[in-house]
Amino acid sequence: MLFTLKKSKLKRLEISYQRWMRYAYTTAVFDKEESKRALQIAERKMQEIQLLLDSEYVSASA
Repeated sequence: MLFTLKKSKLKRLEISYQRWMRYAYTTAVFDKEESKRALQIAERKMQEIQLLLDSEYVSASA
């Protein structure tokens, strides 16, 4: 059950990350500040993904 919840959260984070990256590159043409903000959000999403994967690895190896 817990693994399924983490798996679905991981999928949602991946989709969110992809959307923010796409938005950042799209807005880079006409709004540099908005693009920077979107890249920062995408970076935070990637950090969340890494933390989730790290916690899954630690719990699996324990």
